[in-house]
Amino acid sequence: MKVLNHLNNNQLKAVTSDSKTILCLAGAGSGKTTVLTHRISYLNETQRVGGSSILCLTFTRNAAKEMKDRIKLLMGEEEGGKVFCNTFHAFCISILKEWGFKIGYSKEFSIYDQDDKEDIIKSILVELCICHSKEAISTRDILNSLECIEHPEYKSEKYPALKNYILVSGEYRHRLKKNSAVDLDMLLNDAVNLLEKCTDVREYYHKKYEYIFCDEFQDCDDIQVKLLKIINPINLFVVGDPDQCIYEWRKAKPKYIVNFEAYFPGCEVITLEDNYRSTGEIINAANKLIFNNDDRVDKKLIPHKEGENIECITFENIEEEAEFIASTIRKSNKGLKDFAVLSRTNKQLNIVAQKLRESGISYQIINNSQDVFKKYDIRKILNFITASVNTEDDRAVKRAVNFPKSILNATQISKVELKCSEKELSFFEGIQKLKFKAQDKIDLFLKRILSLNEFMIKENSNAYDVFKYAVELLEVQDLYENENRDSKNDDIQVALEKISHWTDIQEEINQSISISAFLKWLKTKDIQERLLEQKDGVKLMTVHASKGLEFPIVFIVGMNEGIFPNRRSDIEEERRLCYVAVTRAKEKLYITRPSKVVYRSGLEVDMEESRFIDEMDL
Repeated sequence: MKVLNHLNNNQLKAVTSDSKTILCLAGAGSGKTTVLTHRISYLNETQRVGGSSILCLTFTRNAAKEMKDRIKLLMGEEEGGKVFCNTFHAFCISILKEWGFKIGYSKEFSIYDQDDKEDIIKSILVELCICHSKEAISTRDILNSLECIEHPEYKSEKYPALKNYILVSGEYRHRLKKNSAVDLDMLLNDAVNLLEKCTDVREYYHKKYEYIFCDEFQDCDDIQVKLLKIINPINLFVVGDPDQCIYEWRKAKPKYIVNFEAYFPGCEVITLEDNYRSTGEIINAANKLIFNNDDRVDKKLIPHKEGENIECITFENIEEEAEFIASTIRKSNKGLKDFAVLSRTNKQLNIVAQKLRESGISYQIINNSQDVFKKYDIRKILNFITASVNTEDDRAVKRAVNFPKSILNATQISKVELKCSEKELSFFEGIQKLKFKAQDKIDLFLKRILSLNEFMIKENSNAYDVFKYAVELLEVQDLYENENRDSKNDDIQVALEKISHWTDIQEEINQSISISAFLKWLKTKDIQERLLEQKDGVKLMTVHASKGLEFPIVFIVGMNEGIFPNRRSDIEEERRLCYVAVTRAKEKLYITRPSKVVYRSGLEVDMEESRFIDEMDL
C-alpha cells in the first residue's frame, strides 16, 4: 500500500495497529503528523472509514491546516474534506452553535477575550464599590479565582472572606448571560456541561465521531481531557511528547500523557524516537539537556544525519549579538525564510529587528503587536458588526453607537441602562423605544444595524462581504479621506486582505466563512496564525510561538541565567522550553548571549551564562 511506504517499524505499527485506544509518544521531528494522517488514510482505505466519522483536534489552526492538506492529498479532496480538522475551541463553538439552545445559548452568541473579561470585572468592582472598601479585591484576584468560586465548598459559611469574590463572580456570569456572551474559559466548560446534561447530544457526537485524533496531547488540560472522555469515542488516537509540555502556566497537565494508561486503561503505547528533522549535533545537545529533568517519560531521540557543530557565542552586549545575526544572514546564500530567531521574551527581539531593518533584511515578527484587528478604528467597525450579529450584546452595542461619530455621552448611556434595567430590556431595545434629543442620529445608527443584519440574511454573505458592506454603511472611508487620515483607510485595506486570506484558509479546511465564524475566530486565534500569511523574511518569535515549527537555521538569543531559564518559572518547564527551541533547528543552530546588559536606568550588569549551555555540553 502506498500509504505505508517509507515508514519505519514504529511508525508502521502506529499506522496499522488494531488497538482501540493508542498513545503515540512522538519525540521532536519523529514524524507525528505523518503517522497521524497516514493512519487516517489507512483506516479509510482498509476499513472504509469515512471522513465524516473522523474528528481531528489540534491546538492551532496552522497545525490544523497542515494536517488537513496532508489528509486531502492522501484520501482525495472530497473524502479528506469531510474530516473535521480544527482546534478544541473551534469544535466547542460548533457544539454550542448547534445545541447551545438546550442550556440557554442563542444561535449568535458573542465571545469575550481576556481584555473583555478584565474590563467587565473592573466595572463590576467599581459599581459594587468593592475597589476601595476594607475588603478590596483586585481584578487579578478575581480572574485567578473564578473557577475556584464555582466549587460548592467555596460557597460555605466557612469562607466568609470570599463573599465579595462570590458576589463579583455571580454578577460577571449574569452580565455574560444577559449579553448572550461567553468567555474563552466558559466556551469549553459549557460545551462539556452541555454534553454531560444532554444524553441525546452526547450520544450524537459519540456516534458521529467513531474516530477521534488528538494532536499535541501533552498540552491538554482538565477540561479538554474531560471532553474526550465524555464523547467516549470507540477509537481514540492521541499523539504528543511530554518533553515538549511548555504550557503548564496555561493549565496544561502533563500528567495526562505521562500517566495515560491510568486515565485510559487498556491502551497501547507506541514510541517514536527516530528524528528525521535535525542533525546529530543538535539532537545530542537536546538529549543531554532534557535528561536533566526528573519528571518525564524515558525516551531518547535518535538522529539520522550529521551536520555542523552548534555555535555557542558570547558577545559584549545585545547590540553586538544582534549585529552578528544580521551579518550571518546577510552573508548566507540561504533564503530568508530559512532563518528563525527565537527568544525567551518578545522584548528581546526588538534590537534584532532593528539591526535587520538597518541591514535591509526583510523579517516578520510572530506576535500580536502588529495585529490590524486590534487597531482602534478596525475594532470599532468590528464592534458595529458584532452588535448587528448579536443585538443582545449590550457591550458591543454601547461601543458601536458612538462610531464613527459620538451620539450618546456617558450620562445618557447610564440613563438608558437604568431604563433598560427597570423594563428588562437589552440596550439595543432601549434605544429603539426611548426618545433622544439627537433622535435623527440614533435613527441612523438603528437603520445601519438593521441594514447590515438584513444584508447578512438576504445575501448569505461571507465575512469579507460583510466587513466591506459595514465599512460602506458607516461611510468611514470618505470621513478619513476628508480628514486626511490615509493611514486609517490603509488599515481597512489591510483588514480586508487579512479577511480574504482567512476565508481562503477556512475553505481549505472545509470550515464556515460566515461573519459569525470570523468574529469567533478573532477571539480564539493564536499567534501562529501570522505564519499562514507565508511572507518571505526572517521569522522572529518567542520559543512558545515556535512550537511545532522547524527551520533550517535557528538562532536562540539571550541565553543568560535569569532570562532563559526565567528566574520566576519552574526549572523543568524552562528546560522543556529550551528543548523545544533547540529541536526547531534542522541544519544549523546558533546559541548566543550578551555578557552585559544595560537597563533603562543606565545600570550595566554582568550576566551569567545559562545553565542550559553547560547541560548541553557545548
